[in-house]
Amino acid sequence: MVTAIAISLAVTPAISNVGRKLAGKLRAGPPDKKLAGDDAPVVIIGLGPAGRAVADALSYNDIGYLAVEPNPERFEIAVADGYHVHQANPADPRSWDAMGMGKREVVVIATNNVGVSRELTPLVQERLPGIARVIALPGPDGLDEFAELGMLPVDVKAPRGEEQIIEMVFQALGRERKLSVNELTEEDRALEFA
Repeated sequence: MVTAIAISLAVTPAISNVGRKLAGKLRAGPPDKKLAGDDAPVVIIGLGPAGRAVADALSYNDIGYLAVEPNPERFEIAVADGYHVHQANPADPRSWDAMGMGKREVVVIATNNVGVSRELTPLVQERLPGIARVIALPGPDGLDEFAELGMLPVDVKAPRGEEQIIEMVFQALGRERKLSVNELTEEDRALEFA
């Protein structure tokens, strides 16, 4: 009995150390995965119709994007529709470090909420003065206001509004855009398949 007690007293610290190390490894969990679009040049804030049009055009042209949707319902719908999107509050500067905003070339604000755009504007001007900012507006109100702030505003409800925002993104990136079959005019389609 004395021998059993002596052995247990001698072995307990070693077992305790092994348990602590194992618990630390389990607590750490698996290594963090990169965000979908981690190296992408474009950030799309809001995946409403205009945001989706930009995301589709970028994907078709093999250009990566990081999509952020602040609205929980639209986030769930976008995920269900197969978009790689993250839910975050883009007006919170703490989320900007996680999104790697400093390495982006273009920010597309397509939330259909002018209030979010107004919240983001001073933050973007302060922290990312050289980044191109394209904003989708749900009407002509605010076009002059946002243009004066150095943004590229587009009325997406106007004829060819979504097409115009896509063109601005590609111009800001300095890249040529190839059109999908759905985007070609009847004349272009005839030439494409001739």
